[in-house]
Amino acid sequence: MAGVVALRHGTHLFHLYVAKRYHGMGLARQLWELARAAAAGQAMTVNASVYGMPMYEYFGFTATGARVEQNGIAYVPMRRAP
Repeated sequence: MAGVVALRHGTHLFHLYVAKRYHGMGLARQLWELARAAAAGQAMTVNASVYGMPMYEYFGFTATGARVEQNGIAYVPMRRAP
């Protein structure tokens, strides 16, 4: 598997993963474009890992709250306007 993208409720980016050997090939951008098209122009949300935040900021997301740690997993809630 090279990568996967999944939406929850049509607008929450639940998964966006690209295997390390495929980094730098534009696959995350392609998967993001599929998710964005599926959201049909609506605002989108994501719970971004600290590692993934720069990518989501590049895609137009902004943090909407402080870092959260839940069940040992840290994330930052983010939103992208339509």
